[in-house]
Formats: sequence, structure tokens, C-alpha cells
Amino acid sequence: MRSLIVLASFLAATAYASPDPLTVENTETLSATVVSIDQATRVVTLKADNGATETVQVAPDVRNLAQVKAGDKIVVRYYEGLAAQIRKKDDPAPTDVQAAGAAARAPEGQKPAGLVGTTVNSVAVIESVDKKANTVTFTNENGTHTVAVKKPEAQKFIAGLKKGDQVDITYTQALAVSVEPAK
Repeated sequence: MRSLIVLASFLAATAYASPDPLTVENTETLSATVVSIDQATRVVTLKADNGATETVQVAPDVRNLAQVKAGDKIVVRYYEGLAAQIRKKDDPAPTDVQAAGAAARAPEGQKPAGLVGTTVNSVAVIESVDKKANTVTFTNENGTHTVAVKKPEAQKFIAGLKKGDQVDITYTQALAVSVEPAK
């Protein structure tokens, strides 16, 4: 499962402070202005804040496209969240990966909007930590992986890990797209 590899890389690259339970969140927001829209062909031309333009074909399952007008703003928000903690020695053995997803879209008659998201719970078993090279090697249901840890806070977190530690990980990502009226 590719997302678990990304998840583990994210844990190693952006972990917070120590082997104590941690939570990391990141939200990115991008916006563009609708330059033109052809309702018949569902082709929309967008202009990003940096001046770049892009023409996109809007899928038929996007409802309420008729509500979009030139000058409206398209806003894309991407959220990533990670919670991790060392599994206690007396906790039951890990189970299979658990994943859940959700999706939603705007009601009929409103400006188009949608949201998709997933949450994955997994366990990584620490194989080794190389404090000099700032790498951590772990095993999960997708095999064994070694990742470079670049942020000082993440290096501090992995410094408290040792071979055999099990780390419970919950990774959430969501993407929301909305259309906001022209101002």
C-alpha cells in the first residue's frame, strides 16, 4: 500500500519532538481564479496567483458547474495529519492495517465543492536508528524501509527509538475543493 510507505516517510521526515506521543498537522491552500468557462464542454480556464494559466476538463460527476462564473475563486485545501506513539510492551499484538475513507460534495444548487479523505492506522516496527546518518529503518506490512530524517525535531524523536520498538501510527489526509464567489 503506497500510502503506508508515504506515511512512514512522513513520520520519519516530520515527526515532532520525542518518543512521547506526537501529533503533526499540515495544511496547504492553493487558489486560482476562473478566467473562462464553457458550460457545454465543461472546460474551465484557471489563472493561479502566480499568473500561470491552466485549462481543465471538469468531470461529469462534478455537479452544480452551472453555478461557476468567470471571476470566481477555486480554492484547494490539502490536509495531512499524523499521530504516533510507541506501543506499550503489554499491548496486544498489532492487527492488520485499518483504513477508512470519506467523500462529500455540495448539495444541488450550490457552488461546486467536494471533499475526499482517508485515515490509515498502522504499526511500524523499528529495525534500527542511525543517529550519525540520521536514518531510521522500520518494517511494516509493506516490507522494510529506510528513510532519511532531516528535520532536527524528527531526529530528536528517532533518537529515543530502539530496535524492536513498535510505533502506532495514524495518518490522515484530506483534499477539499470549493468555489468561492467573485469579489
